[in-house]
Amino acid sequence: LILIIGLSVSATYAQEITLTTTTANTIASRVIIDMPALSNNPDAIIVATLLGRTATLNPHPIGAWYYNGKWSIFNTNHTSLPMGATFKVEVFLTPDANHFLHLVTKENLSGEGSYLDNPALNNNPKAQFKILQNHAPDNRSNYLNKFEAKAEYNAAAGKWAIKNVNGEPLYPNTAYNVVISP
Repeated sequence: LILIIGLSVSATYAQEITLTTTTANTIASRVIIDMPALSNNPDAIIVATLLGRTATLNPHPIGAWYYNGKWSIFNTNHTSLPMGATFKVEVFLTPDANHFLHLVTKENLSGEGSYLDNPALNNNPKAQFKILQNHAPDNRSNYLNKFEAKAEYNAAAGKWAIKNVNGEPLYPNTAYNVVISP
């Protein structure tokens, strides 16, 4: 019983690393996350935060990209990453109710963006969570959004919606990792 409880707790626990771009781990617009538990795990949920002067070094929207059995952080507009960019990367090896993949569909897409439907977020304008685009062409057909996205609460709908900061439309089959804070 203790082992089962321990495994269920560890499945939802974030593994956190600091990832800095170097010539050894960066290929053009992406930096490879070297974490053995992520290898061949296309279902992992990853969010990344810019650290230090990275926003100045790399003023481009980022996402998580699964390719050839490895996860990377990448510039969604494919601009090359500068050396010395640093990210705080949180990894959840198994999706669950508070760490999940949101797929933009025709059904959840409106003029306000793509509505998230989750009990912890619905009717909760003060909810705290992070989003990060998830691009995984190896295991699903999805659209790459080259623009920066944000989540915004719609009081009339009682739901949060993901939308592009610049007002450009989202397209079905774009995917986002969502990590809800406790």
